[in-house]
Amino acid sequence: DNDGNMLLWYRSGSPAVATTTFELFKIDGDNITLVSKPDINVKGGHIGNIVRTPNNELWAFYNTYGDFRSWGYVKSADNGLTWEQVEVEKDIYKAACPAELECAFISDDKIIVLGRKDAADATVAMFQLESSDNGKTWAKKYTNIFDAYGSSPSVIFDRETGKICLYYFARDFGDLRQRIVNIDDVWNNPLNWSKPEVITTESASGVDTGNV
Repeated sequence: DNDGNMLLWYRSGSPAVATTTFELFKIDGDNITLVSKPDINVKGGHIGNIVRTPNNELWAFYNTYGDFRSWGYVKSADNGLTWEQVEVEKDIYKAACPAELECAFISDDKIIVLGRKDAADATVAMFQLESSDNGKTWAKKYTNIFDAYGSSPSVIFDRETGKICLYYFARDFGDLRQRIVNIDDVWNNPLNWSKPEVITTESASGVDTGNV
């Protein structure tokens, strides 16, 4: 958060269950405190890691589960006490809905988001979402990342070097993989991601093997 505390979402309930709720906790040293229990309609889906924006808002992207899904983001202007939900797409077939999204704020209102593919219709490529107006409108495209089907991304952007780092555990292969590129090389050009580098290898476990 804006005070340097670690923020963690706690999902109470099972995925795809409408009664599931989310709670936000902060960790300050050895102290764990409930920050808020926002009234957001995520229907037992997934909320990703929280990112602090250049203007000190807190943002996190979400998706719902099931055959028909929604995705969007939640944001807070008061350090996590209250949250506004912005739904970008609603009731779309799961093959068209990016899942377990992670974002990076670039500059000049530019936001890049990556999300996994959960149904193999048309392609298994990872999604790339881009906004040039601070989240008001979005372009949704497929990348050239075909080895991360069902695998959740983690994204780190280094403003000093302009490099964006993508990490994912390729579940079907058992590999922890990374791709590192200049943001200018993939912005509005999602087919230009570099080839993956294998960092380490574990046993392939299929679904539900965790995020990086």
